[in-house]
Amino acid sequence: MIIVLEGLPGAGKTTIAKLLKREHSFGMVEQIIIDPKSLRKEGGKFKNPYFVNDEEKCFLAKKLANNHKHVVMDRNYISTLAFNYAAKFDPKNNSSFSIARKWYSKNYKKTIFPPDLYIYLRTPIQFCFSRKKRRENPENPWTDPDHLKKMKYFYENIFPIMEPQVPKITISGKLPIKNIIKKIIRCLE
Repeated sequence: MIIVLEGLPGAGKTTIAKLLKREHSFGMVEQIIIDPKSLRKEGGKFKNPYFVNDEEKCFLAKKLANNHKHVVMDRNYISTLAFNYAAKFDPKNNSSFSIARKWYSKNYKKTIFPPDLYIYLRTPIQFCFSRKKRRENPENPWTDPDHLKKMKYFYENIFPIMEPQVPKITISGKLPIKNIIKKIIRCLE
């Protein structure tokens, strides 16, 4: 079974994925598995490193599923869509969401595959900041409160209607990490 953890930066996805791997023998696909600098030009254009990373992550998850009862992915292409959805409101990046949407539509079930289960960690933005010990910075989209509010809107209003065939479970990201792990394990029993 392939499980994807989704949520805002600082929601606890990476910590939870690592604990599931270490304490429960899950296979794990990390958030970033490709060095963007290693990508070569194709047809005169550089391939988007996030798209390539998400495609490779899907293949790796399928491969790991052959040897593990459960595989956890630290985010997948849904995060890429959420990030680009938020970026579309930035006049400098107004086409990023349409590009991401076209990539998703073109490659769905070809090079990107739906998981068996999504777990969304619903976490308040300020809680994410405190967990990561980050400060708000409008220059950095990962720490810009407006960008994160738009990502949160995507997760709570658009994500629930995407891929209706895939179950989605929402868990409060404010819970202690150990409690979140217990809830995930209970969902899989």
